[in-house]
Amino acid sequence: MELQKRFLEKIYEVTKQFFALSTEEKQNYARETGSFQGYGNDMILLDDQVLDWTDRLYLTTYPEDQRKLKFWPKVPIEFRETLHEYTMKQHLLVEKFYKAIARSLGLKDNRLREMCGENAAMETRFNMYPPCPRPGKVTWNQTAC
Repeated sequence: MELQKRFLEKIYEVTKQFFALSTEEKQNYARETGSFQGYGNDMILLDDQVLDWTDRLYLTTYPEDQRKLKFWPKVPIEFRETLHEYTMKQHLLVEKFYKAIARSLGLKDNRLREMCGENAAMETRFNMYPPCPRPGKVTWNQTAC
């Protein structure tokens, strides 16, 4: 199972459409305090933490019973279906990687799957880098803002 270029382009398009929504619409999927899932910015954990200037959508995608669908955008309409399909394809690729790594280490094919568990979590993060509103505060490459 491979990820075809046109399918990856579809993921890119629905993600781009999500980030093009109004701030109010995107806030419908805002992460809750103390949670990493949902739309927003990176959590600030330390006073001197270096931050990327990014909007992001972070979702648990596998196993399916761990999904918090309230954070999965309903707009664009294809977003949920596309992300589900992507997740299932990624899961199959992970299985292949586990087997290949196990074989290269001289282990049984299912050894890594046993170690990680049948339902090892998969998360997906989408990033959008808007223009920085305060480029004078940037301490690194200001041309990025």
